[in-house]
Formats: sequence, C-alpha cells, structure tokens
Amino acid sequence: MGRWHIAMALPTSFTNEQWAIDGQQALHIRYAVAAPYTVDPSQSVYPSICPEIGSDFATAIAHFPRAAFTHVWTIGFPPGAAKARDLRVIWTNGNSTLYRVAR
Repeated sequence: MGRWHIAMALPTSFTNEQWAIDGQQALHIRYAVAAPYTVDPSQSVYPSICPEIGSDFATAIAHFPRAAFTHVWTIGFPPGAAKARDLRVIWTNGNSTLYRVAR
C-alpha cells in the first residue's frame, strides 16, 4: 500500500493528511478547488489490484485537480510511477517522489 500526499508549496506546506474532523481543528479548509482532496481518506491510494479499498493510484493521478496544486508527493511508489504528461520528478529517494505539476 502506498500513500499519496498532495502538498501546496507555500511558506509552509499543507498536506491532505491534516483532516478536517468536526470539532477537532481550529482551522478549516476553504479551498474548494482542491476537492475532493481536502477530506479523509483521499491520502490513501492503493494499487489497482485492490479495487474494493479506496481509490487506485492511476485514477488519482489522472484526475486530481491540476488547478489546485503545484506539486504532488507520493510515498511508497517508485519514481516515475505517476504516469501523467504534466508531472515532472523534481526529487526522489527511491521510495518517496516529489512531482511538479507543469502548467
């Protein structure tokens, strides 16, 4: 199982593992363009061989809202696993890869 995180590159980073749970956070995500990647469990993506659990990696990479994010960080997938013409590998350690979304 891999984990898929989206982080917005700002002076600080927001990742979609910081979930909005009613009554738990003092801050609320109001960036509607990022939906559905603003709520649990969008950080969990699985290989396509596990269709009954969550979303699969290829579908998540193909359909995440490009206008909402500048970078995609994948954990547990090999470098280059995110097959999309607009994603560029900018860093990897072999198990974790940071992609830039080309505009």
